[in-house]
Amino acid sequence: MRRPPAWTLVLVVVGIVAAGVLIDRANPSTATARPEPVLAGAAMSGAWYCAVGDTTEDAQMRVTAAVPPGDTDRPADVTIDTFGAGEALTGREISVPPGTSTSRDVATGHEEAGVASRWWDEPAAVGRSILVRPTGGPEGYIEGPCEPEPSARWIVPGVATSGGAQALLTLANPFDSDASVTITFPTPDGLIEPQLLENVVVPKRSTRTVLVNEHAPEEPDLGILVRARSGRVVAEAVQTLSAAIGGVDGVSLVKATAQPAETWTVPWFDLGEDVQSWLWVTNVEDRPAALALTLHASSGGIVPEEIDEITLEAGETRRIDLRDLLPEGTTRAGVTVRSENSVPVAASVATEYAGADVERTGFAVQLGAAAPDSLWVLSGGPPAGRDTSVHLSNPGSEPASVDVLVASAGGAAAPADLQGIDVPPGAMRSVDLTPHLPEDAADHSIFVVAREGTVVPGRRGVDRVGTLRLVAGGGVPGSLWAGGRIVPPVDHAPTLTQRLGTDLGPRTEDPLEVPSEPATATPTPLPPAPPPATGTPPASDEPSPATSPESQGSSPTPTPSPSG
Repeated sequence: MRRPPAWTLVLVVVGIVAAGVLIDRANPSTATARPEPVLAGAAMSGAWYCAVGDTTEDAQMRVTAAVPPGDTDRPADVTIDTFGAGEALTGREISVPPGTSTSRDVATGHEEAGVASRWWDEPAAVGRSILVRPTGGPEGYIEGPCEPEPSARWIVPGVATSGGAQALLTLANPFDSDASVTITFPTPDGLIEPQLLENVVVPKRSTRTVLVNEHAPEEPDLGILVRARSGRVVAEAVQTLSAAIGGVDGVSLVKATAQPAETWTVPWFDLGEDVQSWLWVTNVEDRPAALALTLHASSGGIVPEEIDEITLEAGETRRIDLRDLLPEGTTRAGVTVRSENSVPVAASVATEYAGADVERTGFAVQLGAAAPDSLWVLSGGPPAGRDTSVHLSNPGSEPASVDVLVASAGGAAAPADLQGIDVPPGAMRSVDLTPHLPEDAADHSIFVVAREGTVVPGRRGVDRVGTLRLVAGGGVPGSLWAGGRIVPPVDHAPTLTQRLGTDLGPRTEDPLEVPSEPATATPTPLPPAPPPATGTPPASDEPSPATSPESQGSSPTPTPSPSG
């Protein structure tokens, strides 16, 4: 058989290539086509994670799920699970009607007990309340909301390790593979980078606590920066003060933020003869931040003239004393810190009650809110024997009108004197909730609903007699589940790191990689969220072994209960 000339084969190859080019132009590759961003709708399910937990017998830890009032009677289905020491325990699935809150005691026996909770159908806010009674240490409540998702970075704006103060950082990993993080400490003199904290492993389904005093001792003003090398974690801190050294007994949960912001509002702080408050601000960016303050008093917004321009250097944590900034006779206000040059920061306020009677001393830290909202959920523990109030700050330029509802497992009440509370622009309003909270309730939740405008609320609680047990904490904004945000597309490219939550697509270098050597491991793409659990929940509240998450980045999945 006669072979065709060589030039014939060349023409065939050229023809095939040309045809491929024409086909490719007519049908662009899906690998390079960029999908458009979409508008997120209201969330139909979500998760909550708490790093700080203690289920030992004396701790009296309770986890509260609260569902704000809405336009539907459909309840939220909520699971309250715990994890620690490599194990995950699934609790009973509970149904929480709108406008109510329900709490559950967590099974005792675990000194480390992270919380992994999920909700379906209707949004629920989940938090925990722990009564701390250490031997020879300060008594108090650790109360506050959980976090809606783990993160690769966490910032604690301020803690202290001097003068009898102790700071504990707790890292929680609810997933089925280990995580590792690097921990550094921004201070007034720059960044402290302990070698022992360059690669801290947080085992799967476990929590790990770091005593900050061992790595940054005798620091009165200290920020904490947690950066993930692999995996994601949840971070929270606990600050304690000892009267034996500093004259003040106190214990407080110190919340962390996953993202810095240009504006932070702390809804209230106190000042007085034996009371002082200060602002902690941390800058983890690589540029200085120019800051300005606005105070929120009952008379309206105040720009303090006593403070000159504040410049926060890169890697710095600064204490800003709030004494002598309010008009004479004013002892309570809120504060907003704003970055004037668009460099985001993180901010919190510490309040310290001193005095001759050690039992009536106390200490609490409040993380600011990055934005006001029209709906908030604030939850706490048993109100018996305590005075509880909520403070409403309006950092905006428009007036706000607010309804405050008080809820427990029995339902929600809307006291007439708590409806239609006017909060002028820049002002702060205080609301006493004590007469409206049932003394026999196992928990309580506060729903702040703005008819007009937006606010930032904060809760304050103290025991009427005996140990003060000061609690100061913020709430959960409705924007977390309301939808309406622009969701960037996710481009998938095999073997490349995915920049989830951005419109930047894949990249070849991992921005979180700390070692100087090139990374060789290929990141695993995050799997889709697990479907809601089905079936009828068991009748008992006792925990049972849970099915562990199958891969890093997925939420702990409750074990479905058999129907019937």
